[in-house]
This record gives sequence, C-alpha cells and structure tokens, in this order.
Amino acid sequence: MNVPRVRETKTLGTVSELAEDMKKLSDDRCKEMRRKGTELKDQCKVKGEGDQWYEKSWLIPTDMIKLKDYHIEMLFVYNGEDGTKCLGWYQGTLKTILKEKTRRVRMELG
Repeated sequence: MNVPRVRETKTLGTVSELAEDMKKLSDDRCKEMRRKGTELKDQCKVKGEGDQWYEKSWLIPTDMIKLKDYHIEMLFVYNGEDGTKCLGWYQGTLKTILKEKTRRVRMELG
C-alpha cells in the first residue's frame, strides 16, 4: 500500500522588529527587577532584618532547639471545646520546647 509522505513545512526564521523590541524590553525589566530585589535584600541585611533562617525557612524545617528565643509564626491544630479540630496561626517568640518530636512549644505571643 502506498501512503503519501507528510510534506515538510518550511520555516522562515524571521522575527519582526516589534517582537524583538518586546523581548528586549521584557529582558530589561526582568534584569531591573532582579537588581532592585538584590539591592533591597542587601539593605535588609544591613538593617539586620531577616537572618540565617529567613532564606532557608521554606526549604528545610529547622531544629526546634535552634529556634529558641526567635520570633516565629506557626500553625497549630487543636481540639476545640466542642471536640472539632481547629486551626490556629500564631506569631510570637518561642520560649520553651515541650516535645520536639510532636512540635509542642510554649510561645510568648506578640
């Protein structure tokens, strides 16, 4: 059985000046945004805002003992008065660690 081959389509490989200008503008904006971000990050480091955990916090959970006396935010799940599970988002300073394995802590809110 003779089946016709699929034709090869030719590509011109040309791009309009408008498309090139838009790409360059987009690249320039991206570089400028990264430059400003780096500048802002450096300013924060000079002021002492953020610390060694700031950049790693979303990657690796830290050892609880190292967070003692740090200002943290933490999500807690607990049983409410009627027995339903409740969520609580708390911000405060970690004062003591009651059980590291289950992440039970005592915080000073504020």
